[in-house]
Amino acid sequence: MLQIRKTLPFLVAALCLAAPGCSRDAEWRALQRTAETLQAEGKYAEASAAAELAAAFAERHFGAATPHVAASLDLRATACAESGRSDEAERAFAGALAIYEKSRGPESRETALVLHHMAALDRELGRLGEAERRFLRAAAIREKILGEDRPAAESLAGLA
Repeated sequence: MLQIRKTLPFLVAALCLAAPGCSRDAEWRALQRTAETLQAEGKYAEASAAAELAAAFAERHFGAATPHVAASLDLRATACAESGRSDEAERAFAGALAIYEKSRGPESRETALVLHHMAALDRELGRLGEAERRFLRAAAIREKILGEDRPAAESLAGLA
């Protein structure tokens, strides 16, 4: 994990320097993709570290309460949850939710996604009442966004 923290920023910077017109957003997206790839490979500790780097990068270049930071926190939280680090996951999810509710609104697609992730963690931890409340809120947001004729089955499936 320490190795990835040392080399990842340099790798991303080198890739961006090689690409004409590389923006800070592109650098952040490269960090996010790295974390997503590591998570998909089941390398949760490394994914968490990469997402933490992405969050720090986003905070430094875009501001602390921006959707970039929230997306990185949500990604870090899911990696932590997958590796059994539920306390860290809960803190990262709470940070992502607070940022999305403020920046995108309490009924945004991003807010619903984080609520769904939080509900899944609650279910894993045996907090079924809290899981149900969050799954239902996420489903209501998705239904409002998608329309009543397109139910939010993904969020409701978490209740099963």
